[in-house]
Amino acid sequence: MRSLLLFLLLLGLAGLELAGPAWAQESLHGHMRYPEAAPEDLVAVCTGNSPRLHKDAAQALRVMIEAARADGTDLRALSCFRSIQKQRYLFCRHVCDPRGQVCGKSCDGRRESEKARAQVSAPPGHSEHATGYAVDFADGRNRKCDFEICFGGTEASLWLAENAATFGFELSFPEDNAQGISFEPWHWRFVGTPEARQLFQAARQRYPASPAVR
Repeated sequence: MRSLLLFLLLLGLAGLELAGPAWAQESLHGHMRYPEAAPEDLVAVCTGNSPRLHKDAAQALRVMIEAARADGTDLRALSCFRSIQKQRYLFCRHVCDPRGQVCGKSCDGRRESEKARAQVSAPPGHSEHATGYAVDFADGRNRKCDFEICFGGTEASLWLAENAATFGFELSFPEDNAQGISFEPWHWRFVGTPEARQLFQAARQRYPASPAVR
């Protein structure tokens, strides 16, 4: 209870909106530009191959997972921080786009354009995961829906929709979002501190999350 009260206090402080940096106004194929988190700000808290998260978000995540467990929901944090270098590999391995801005001109059998790829994956330098504040969630009782649209109907997803905003998390890419990005019910960003809100301010104003932190 004490940790939850402390976190709610932090959320109150996060309501102080700060002016976003100029670079945050830039976008590519619907994705906003983001910096990479400093290594010293990251702690291991998630499962899978991307276990690190910004220490502020990690504190909130631990409290939220415990709250979900208390409600009988097996909420899992599946993937968190992802470096810009790793994002480049994940994005470009599918891309063949002579006019592209990111991946170069070599195709090697790949066929997808950068614009088409960006509907399901952020270009390097434009992924929320690089900030250390984004989490891909899973339902421990329904792992067949990991990174799939069907996650939206799982117990974990329904719990997040009802409760995540209380802990500072909001759904980045809701259904029919203005960015033109595919619906990702598993992808949530943390905006529960003034620093996190500043980082995502431009994105939140241009492309509102839903459910969102108020």
